Formats: sequence, C-alpha cells, structure tokens
Amino acid sequence: MRLDFRLLVVDDEGAPTLAVDDLRLFLLEQGFSLPEPEVPEVSEKALRQLVKREGQEFDLVIVDYRLEQATHDGVDVLRWFRDAMKYTEMVFYTGGTLDALRDGIREHHIDGVFVAQKNELNHVLRGVAKIVIGKATDLTHTRGLAMAEVADMDALMENTLRDVLTGVAGRSDVIDVRQMEEEYRGRRADLAVQVEKRLERDGLLGVLPKGYMFTSRDRWMSILYVAEVLSMGREDHKAVLRGYDEEILKKRNMLAHVREECADDGRVTLRSLGADSGGVVIDEKWMTEFRRALRRHRVAIEEICAAIVADVRGDEEPENAEESNP
Repeated sequence: MRLDFRLLVVDDEGAPTLAVDDLRLFLLEQGFSLPEPEVPEVSEKALRQLVKREGQEFDLVIVDYRLEQATHDGVDVLRWFRDAMKYTEMVFYTGGTLDALRDGIREHHIDGVFVAQKNELNHVLRGVAKIVIGKATDLTHTRGLAMAEVADMDALMENTLRDVLTGVAGRSDVIDVRQMEEEYRGRRADLAVQVEKRLERDGLLGVLPKGYMFTSRDRWMSILYVAEVLSMGREDHKAVLRGYDEEILKKRNMLAHVREECADDGRVTLRSLGADSGGVVIDEKWMTEFRRALRRHRVAIEEICAAIVADVRGDEEPENAEESNP
C-alpha cells in the first residue's frame, strides 16, 4: 500500500458515509489519507472488469449483503472478489442480523472475511484498517513507503518546472530564469564545470532531469521561487512548502542511512547513521509524524504545482484552487 489508502465499496445505495468518514479520521491520525472510495456499478460485468483491471490496488473491500439493484447478492460478489484478491482484507456487512452472512460464507467456503452489522461498521473498519496498515508499517517497509512518496513529490516538482521553463515567455515579467540559474550555480559549485557546460548549451532544462546535477533540494527551491513570485495565492500551502527541506528532505536523508536495532523487549527501531543526524532513533512514533508531514506537504505541492502550471499556461483556475488548510 501507499500513503493513500484505497477503499472499494460494493453497495447499490452508495458508500456508508458515517463509517467511511470515521475510517478517514482514523487513517489521518495514523499518517495516511483516504480519498473518495471507489463505488462501482453492481452489475456482474462491471465488478469482474474492475477486479481484473485494478483489484490488487485496493487495500480494503467492503460488500453489502443485500444488493437490491443487482441480479446477484453480496455473497456472489464476495466469492468473486476472494477468488481474485486472495490477500486483500474484506468486510461483509448488513443492516440485518449476521446469521445470513455467516451461512453464505460457510456455504460458499469463503475464507478470511470479517462480518459486521451496519450500525457497528465504523468500529469494524477501524479494526480491519489497523490490520492492513500494520502489515505496511513495520519500520523497514514504511521506510520504503516514505522514500517512494518523496520521490513522487520530487517528480511532480520536476514536471512543473519543465512546464515553467518551456512556457515562461508569457510570464517573463515575473519569473526571472537568469536569477534561478544564478542561484542554482551557487548551490552546485562542486559540479561547476559540468553544470556550466550544460547550462550554456541547454539552460535549466538541460540539467533538470539530471538528479546528480539538479537535486531534490534544487527542485524544491526552484518551485518555491516560482510560487513566491507569482501572484497565485495559496499562502497556507506556501507556508507549508517553506518547511520542506527541514520536514521532508532532511528526514528522507536520515532514512536513507539507518541501522536496524533490536531492544531487549524485542522492539525493532532504526538508528540514523548520518554524521549530522545525531544518531536519531526512528521508531513508530517518529514514522507516524513523518507520514503526517508527507501528507501535508503532498497536498501543498499538488496545489502549488497545479496553480503554477495554470498560470504559466494561461489556463483557467483549477477547480480545487481555493485556500484550504492541509
């Protein structure tokens, strides 16, 4: 799984809003986010196509027992899903008693499914979500998740800068590419000869895809510069982005160089080995706080990059352009 938790809901009345909202709150507390759940058509064809196309992408599947608008019931759906998604956690729920659900599960020999009454679904979803994220949050695995999330944000910033540099002619009154190049030169003095040759030949577009020349910090500082000089609002998101180096990049660098340690009680932690890290102990509390920071910065970067691209291209304002607290 990634930091975005994917939920699939099979219910012809739509997603159970209160239970889903409660699950979203629980996941936010753990440093994960829950986008809007997938609620597909309940026809056999649509469901089978969905499972074949992206079944393995879901972290949790919940299925209603009574599907009034379908020619099949929830037991059939559950059986199809369990055959195709053997390792995905599933919850089978009903507004009635649990006896019919349990009978259907036994009759069709469906293994590894949780059952719940609809009025208690929120508690069951929290419990199952703990199991799902527990599999993903052992420290070694969640270290990989965090590194991948930073890499995604890095790629988003690079693509946005590419749009800025190729479309800058229309905003040359505000965006000073020469200033960006000079600041970049100062940061990369150790690669001065290579950088100069590349800049002279291709400009910033030439060094942008070269990770050893144009680092994650270079991408962040360039995006921050563009965001600051454009009159695009997003002040809350800019405030978050200013802390990206301290809250994300430095901690990402800690995670890149760690040693696993085991306490007397069997608890596993990671200790950073970087010369400037002070031997920080990375435990689940540290990792939960880092996941929250990743989610906060991801929201800010997506908003800012969308606004930058819209401004440079002269597009209409993005639909989600209003200020919001991440």
